Amino acid sequence: MSEFGSESEDGPRNNRGTIQRGDRGMTAEQDGIAQMRLAGMGNAQTINDLERMMVKKTVSKSTVLYCPFVNNAKELSYNQPFAKITLGFLGKNELSDTEKSEFWEEHKQMAHKALNVKRSNISGQMRKKFVEHIKKINDSVTGEFPSIDNIRKGRKEADSWIHIVANFIQYIVPESKQKIAELPLRDWCPVASEALLFLMIENSYEMWMEEAENEINEDQSSPTKVALWTDRRGSGRKFGGWGNAGIKRFNELHKCIKGHRQRRDLGQNLEAKLKKHANETGMAIRKRNFADMQQGEAPSYDMPDFMNS
Repeated sequence: MSEFGSESEDGPRNNRGTIQRGDRGMTAEQDGIAQMRLAGMGNAQTINDLERMMVKKTVSKSTVLYCPFVNNAKELSYNQPFAKITLGFLGKNELSDTEKSEFWEEHKQMAHKALNVKRSNISGQMRKKFVEHIKKINDSVTGEFPSIDNIRKGRKEADSWIHIVANFIQYIVPESKQKIAELPLRDWCPVASEALLFLMIENSYEMWMEEAENEINEDQSSPTKVALWTDRRGSGRKFGGWGNAGIKRFNELHKCIKGHRQRRDLGQNLEAKLKKHANETGMAIRKRNFADMQQGEAPSYDMPDFMNS
C-alpha cells in the first residue's frame, strides 16, 4: 500500500463527491458554511468559494506531507501525483475522469500557490525555532546542537536524528505533538515529510546558525551566509525558489530514508528510541479525559430571551 493510501482524513463520499462527516452527518461544505455563518459571513459565501477554500486547506494540511514540491508545469498536470493526492484527500475519486479533470483545471494554480505558501511558512517557523533553540543552548551552557555533518548522516547518527526530529518535525507534521510519544514515526510521518525536514535543515543550517550567533553576540553585521538550494530572487517566479540541485538532494534523502525504515536498527529500533526520548523529556501531550472535564461545580448561565418565550 502506498503512503497516501494508508491515510484517510475524511469520511466516505456521497454521489456528489462531498465529504461525509461520519456521525455528525454533515458534509464538509455544510460544516464550512455553518461555521462561516457563525462568523457573520451569512449566505454571501458561495459553494464555489468554499471549494476553493477546501482545496487550499487540503493542500496545506495534507498534500504537502506527501508531495511537498511541484517544480514544473508538467508536474502540475491532472495525471501527476500532486493532483492525484490532492483530489484523493478531497474525496473526488468517485467522480468521472472528466469531472475530476475539469475540477483540477479550475483549481490547480491556486493549489500550487497554496503548496508554495505552506512550504514557505514551514521554513519560517523552523528558522524561528532554530535560532531560539541555539540561543537557549548557549544560555544554558549544556548540550549542543548537532553539526551539519552529523545531520547529513540522517538515521545513521541516532542522537542527531532524534534531536532534529524531536524539535522540528512538528512544523511539517503538526499532529506529531499528539503522536510522537505514542506511535512509531512511520505511522504518522510520511517518508516525504521526513525528507523535507532534513532538506530544509541542510538548506538553511549555515544561514540560521549565523543569525543565531549574531543575536547572541549582538552583532549587527550584514549576514554573509546563504541557503544552499533556495534563491530569494526565484521565490516570486511560478516555479522559482528551489533549484534542481535541491530537488535532487530531496530525492536522495527520500530514497535513503525509505531504505533505512526497512532496517531494524535504523527503522523500528531508532523510532522506539525517539518514542522513549519523547516520553522522558515530557513531549507527550496528556489528553483530557471527558470525565475529568465534568468534575467540579456547574457554572451558571443565562438563557437568551427568545428561548424563554
